[in-house]
Amino acid sequence: MITANFVKKALMAATGATVVTLAGGQAAVAVSINFGGSNLTTSSISDTVGGIGYTATGFSSNGNDRNVVRRSSGLGVQFSGGLSSLENPQIDGLGFDETLRLNFNQIVTLTSASFSGVGDFTLPLVGRINDEVRLIVDGVLFSSADIPGGNFLGTDQGTFTSLNITGKVFDFTVTDNNDSYFLSSIEVEPVPEPFTILGSLSALGAGTLMKKQHDKRQNKVKSDA
Repeated sequence: MITANFVKKALMAATGATVVTLAGGQAAVAVSINFGGSNLTTSSISDTVGGIGYTATGFSSNGNDRNVVRRSSGLGVQFSGGLSSLENPQIDGLGFDETLRLNFNQIVTLTSASFSGVGDFTLPLVGRINDEVRLIVDGVLFSSADIPGGNFLGTDQGTFTSLNITGKVFDFTVTDNNDSYFLSSIEVEPVPEPFTILGSLSALGAGTLMKKQHDKRQNKVKSDA
């Protein structure tokens, strides 16, 4: 594994340069992505916000692709075909579990996620019925949790904050057939990849070395004169 400290020592040994470790430098700038908008049903939705690109797609637990649905409340998932309009446009577990996948063009840290259409209520003899989200990051289950908030009508909003989950592919899915929600917005921060850091540090070291060589030539010209 390449670490910033390893790169720093290697460049200092090769060039004699003083290298600033990027890991302790400027903080990444958070980017807020709002998924709400005019009604749209399509196979995928792609956009770039604040320099971070993503593609949203949908699929179900039986392996079939699903359409991505955009509403003013956010993104959902819906099966395709002539009767698609009769199916719930939210990410839900009625029938086959549905998943909304966000595939980013770079590694990011997910710091918060907001949901709409959230329900949470208790029925006599049935018990509590609430909306949960299961989050899978780069193919690995991260967690399953109740979405904050919720009301009897299933129209509430809820937000997870201080998530700090790093990855490139984020799957928002469900835990059972009671779950249904829209993903309304997220906040992410870009994460420099190791070779991006290496390239930046190498450029800094090379620039310092070139300056030293230039200074030596200048000093030699002055001494010869």
